[in-house]
Amino acid sequence: MAVEILESGMVTPSEATTPKHGVWLSNLDLLVARSHTPTVYLYQPSDHGPAFFSPDVLKAALSKALVPFYPLAGRIALDRAGRPEIHCTGDGVLFVTARTDASLQDLEGFIPSDELRRMLVPSADGGDDRAGILAMFQVTFFKCGGVCVGAAIHHTAADGLAALDFVNTWAAIARGAGDAAPRPWLDRTLLRARSPPAVRFDHAEYSRRGGGGSKTAKVPFDSAILPISKTQVDALKGGKKLSTFKAVVAHVWRCACKARGLAGTEDTRLYMTADARSRVTPPLPDGYLGNAIFRASTVAKVGDVASESLDAAADRISGATARLDDEHIRSLVDYLDELVSDASGLRKGEWVMPETDLWVISWQGLPIYDADFGWGRPAFMSRACLQFSGLVYLVPGPDGDGRLDVSVAMEPKSLPRFKELFYEELIKRLHVQSSPLPWNVMATSNPSNGAHPAAVPPEPLRARVAIVTGGSGGIGAAVTAHLASLGARVVVGYVGDPAPADQLVAALNGPGPRPPRAVAVAADVSDPAQVADLFDAAQAAFGPDLHVLVAAAGVQDAAYPRIADTTPEQWDTAFGVNARGAFLCCREAARRLVRGGGGRIVTFSSSNVGSLRPGYGAYVATKAAVEAMTKVLAKELAGTGITANSVAPGPVATPMFYAGKSEERVAAAARECPMGRIGEPEDVAPVVGFLCTDAAGWINGQVIRVNGGYV
Repeated sequence: MAVEILESGMVTPSEATTPKHGVWLSNLDLLVARSHTPTVYLYQPSDHGPAFFSPDVLKAALSKALVPFYPLAGRIALDRAGRPEIHCTGDGVLFVTARTDASLQDLEGFIPSDELRRMLVPSADGGDDRAGILAMFQVTFFKCGGVCVGAAIHHTAADGLAALDFVNTWAAIARGAGDAAPRPWLDRTLLRARSPPAVRFDHAEYSRRGGGGSKTAKVPFDSAILPISKTQVDALKGGKKLSTFKAVVAHVWRCACKARGLAGTEDTRLYMTADARSRVTPPLPDGYLGNAIFRASTVAKVGDVASESLDAAADRISGATARLDDEHIRSLVDYLDELVSDASGLRKGEWVMPETDLWVISWQGLPIYDADFGWGRPAFMSRACLQFSGLVYLVPGPDGDGRLDVSVAMEPKSLPRFKELFYEELIKRLHVQSSPLPWNVMATSNPSNGAHPAAVPPEPLRARVAIVTGGSGGIGAAVTAHLASLGARVVVGYVGDPAPADQLVAALNGPGPRPPRAVAVAADVSDPAQVADLFDAAQAAFGPDLHVLVAAAGVQDAAYPRIADTTPEQWDTAFGVNARGAFLCCREAARRLVRGGGGRIVTFSSSNVGSLRPGYGAYVATKAAVEAMTKVLAKELAGTGITANSVAPGPVATPMFYAGKSEERVAAAARECPMGRIGEPEDVAPVVGFLCTDAAGWINGQVIRVNGGYV
């Protein structure tokens, strides 16, 4: 993606008589990173013609917006005592226009990165003439007609809400609605320390003893954006009176503790950013231009967070945020005043978090999609890049439908497993919500030690296309999410109610202008015409080459009839889906995968083939047939580059397993497993994922029994 700069220059306030004075900075202004916060707004193509995002219109509006927001046209300097302040010089802000030969689609799933920040947002590193500039903007025109507005506002000058107030005022003026824009409140002395200071609380969040303050090396990290739907958020809440923030942050914290493979005895500190505006007495005025955000935190043992329930983690968060009142904030400001002579104690940019910790910032409730410059609201908004490992942003979707984007920066070795757990746990919660039977049998017998290292390298299935039949529920849904986390583009085959498939696909695709990573296709696998249509749909969605088939569709009679009581119709139903369906899908895959130069076929058997339990006669017969067929298929595909293997789970906590079983029968199944519990879909999915990768190329014609020693 090449970007060409068309114009670059300063925009000054439209009125030359803006005040020239110094703006005192509070301790909260001085503790934030002394750098610009880079954000991007993406706008879809429009039919407005040459007037679409006219630079002349934007510059004129920007000049007018700088009149009430005149401190942003100034520069950071030192007062006579050596304390940083804003000198209101009226020198202006940077405005850049650019164009690129890329389209919005070429972003292919926006991920915050330093590279995108360099291309789409101006930098203070552009030369000596940019030193001290408080606000910089770049309008980039894409070849598809779309536009990106990149903004970089110095954090010392404004926190997130204050920066948004300025951008939205600029946008309102551009579209002719400037008269309704609120005026900023410029006096920051409302957050001045008391004299004498009165520090009444332990502000561990700011202690250099507590959080990696002695480190100087920046920890390498990768970034990702993980979308989560309202349905998934509600599943995390579990019908309880949890806020979205507490539910999602508790989920993120638990997943991080497990994904990082940390020792259970280590401390993990969760940092959160809170806003003082409505917490102090009296509240800060609307339009407060400055920093009113501060840190809160809670600390626990890694093993406790990883093994305890989501509700317990949420309770820890509640305890940390409940005390953030006026007295706590005034005590914090006083505490920081005692450190003001030691700049390193205040500057987050020199503060490196250890791998045990997380910092979560929520943009919920902020007007991040109000930047309508006259050509419509942005389709997507995000930070252009993240600052350090362990940083997490919660960003609401543009439609107000309750969806969130979770932007996360994490160590490269841990992020792939974090992404897997993030969705596997969500799928589990969705199953819990829909299960007609109690799930506490599984939950209480499944302790976690918090160590769950990734089994495969990051995205070993990137750009490969996988079809998962039965992919919208049970083990199939976990396999779908896992393959997507490994980089595959997934076709979710389903039958019946489309809602679970649609929800899963929406979660995997996420928001914004990006190509789909998953599609849902209805297909009865016992019908050869519908199986062919399923494969055709996969090629229509993702191109001619197919690489993976996971034949997970299956049925089981919840009455568990003995053979003497099984009707021909029951027998035919079982064989129609389990055996005939697997045969039709494998036949189609054998014909089509070879065109792509090879691939992987994974069928599903059952460990009941080994246990031979009464009541499973028809089911076991179908699965034994699948095992035999898979072994023969592996031999027949010699020389094609296609492997064929079968996975045979034991009892797994899915609606199909629970159907027709009493709690006593479920508990008995758990006792029969040497691991002391029922399996989970996410116990099986990584095994299937491994069989689909290149690393499993020497495994062929095998039946892998994934059952914790059940058989």
